[in-house]
Amino acid sequence: MPSSQDHETFVQVKPKLEYKKDIVCFPIIDWNFRYQRTQHLLSKFAENGHRVFHLKVKLLPEKRAYTITNIIDNIFEINLSCSSRFNVYRDIFKKQTLGSAFSSLEQMQRDLHIDGLSFVAFPAWAPVVLALKRKHGWPIIYDCLDDYYVFGNVDRERVEEELKLFNVSDLVITTSAYLYKKAKKVTNKTLCIPNAGEFDRFNILPPNDLLKDIKKPMVGYYGAIAEWFDHETVEFIAIKRPNINFIFIGYTYGSNIAKLVKLPNVHFLGEKPYSSLPSYLYHFDACLIPFKFTHPGKLIEAIHPVKVYEYLASGKPVVSTNISELIPFGYLCYLSSSKEEFLMNLDKALGEDRPDLVKRRIEFASKNTWQDRFDFLYSEVKKLSPL
Repeated sequence: MPSSQDHETFVQVKPKLEYKKDIVCFPIIDWNFRYQRTQHLLSKFAENGHRVFHLKVKLLPEKRAYTITNIIDNIFEINLSCSSRFNVYRDIFKKQTLGSAFSSLEQMQRDLHIDGLSFVAFPAWAPVVLALKRKHGWPIIYDCLDDYYVFGNVDRERVEEELKLFNVSDLVITTSAYLYKKAKKVTNKTLCIPNAGEFDRFNILPPNDLLKDIKKPMVGYYGAIAEWFDHETVEFIAIKRPNINFIFIGYTYGSNIAKLVKLPNVHFLGEKPYSSLPSYLYHFDACLIPFKFTHPGKLIEAIHPVKVYEYLASGKPVVSTNISELIPFGYLCYLSSSKEEFLMNLDKALGEDRPDLVKRRIEFASKNTWQDRFDFLYSEVKKLSPL
């Protein structure tokens, strides 16, 4: 196994504060891929004085046991060495890869004097965090984000790995009621902590001319444009309303948009940095969540979209598929059970003149922030171990 880091490699890492556990994240995406739930929660740990070490999702054979990059204050991205290439989405930890990855983590733990807590966001890491718990007693928090069983690109081994995590984690947190019920069948150490929004970022939108060449009215969506994205409904409403411009921001991998890209009033802008999203939202006259009305398995039932809190923080109307997690938001959003109803609700949203609704949306978003979610999580984690 590669030797330990030289002094210059890790001098940038602050010494651990006394009585502040380190948070080692075993993620579902790299830190800079898309800023979402994991980044929001871990950033709050960092703000509270904890060092946060966020691994990369691909492990490669390297000369050194690990390399480390300082992202922001108290948050570090770790490129872990492994005996062979390993991708957490498609690969399974076998004896050799597990041994080499664990050895790299051990070297990092010694070099940086890590007193850790494992924060797991994807089941593939189960063998690694179990080994850390057995040897070092690191508590495990498993953040169950999705119903991975129904994703077409996720290995079936994830089912067994997640079951292990349910059984051995000191705390399981879930994003939705559906996932809570699923985890609760296995462990009583389960809490439902829904997603939230960064209210201050999305409440006051910065005037700009990013979309100055696109005519209003303009409606939009940002986020993953994946297998749950309902391209058929979007095509239907875009054809029916050629005077409306439809803006979509995000990677399109996994979604069939071949017909949509040919429509003159549909614009796919690609992935944009999280920091720029309020500037695009500024231009939207209404916001969309066009997820499929049905999906093989229970994927749609498990989704609790972060973007709804961000949309609502701006006060703008939201038109969405009638997905389970948004039913309690029915007094704030226009929920649709068919593409025809989606079109009808879009017309309502664009014709809306209700200052009381705008106020109600903003007030709701102001009470459902990432700080609120973190405060609750932090109080529960303190019950597991001194932080």
